[in-house]
Amino acid sequence: MVNLIPLLRSRKISVRQKVDAFLLLFIYCVPPILLSGIAADALLFYMGAIPVIPESSSRSCRKLQCIRQFAPVFEVGAAELLDGGRERIYLLPCLMYMFSLQ
Repeated sequence: MVNLIPLLRSRKISVRQKVDAFLLLFIYCVPPILLSGIAADALLFYMGAIPVIPESSSRSCRKLQCIRQFAPVFEVGAAELLDGGRERIYLLPCLMYMFSLQ
């Protein structure tokens, strides 16, 4: 994150490139955010605030699981469209099938 301020102040790159670089650098913030979420979940679970089997949210959990499983498909599809490699888009159904087997 040390490079973030010089990146945003640079006049040699466009705003689009700055946003792209910022999002790329922000990936290093994801592990601490996820770790804090796991710690908060564990703390709430051991305090008794989260039930062992959430009965009311089973449908929403399935929806989130579906989104989580197919997120790589969406990511690969978007990357292929942005890169202009449209011939590899035809392989996405194979990737979707692979994730549906899990």
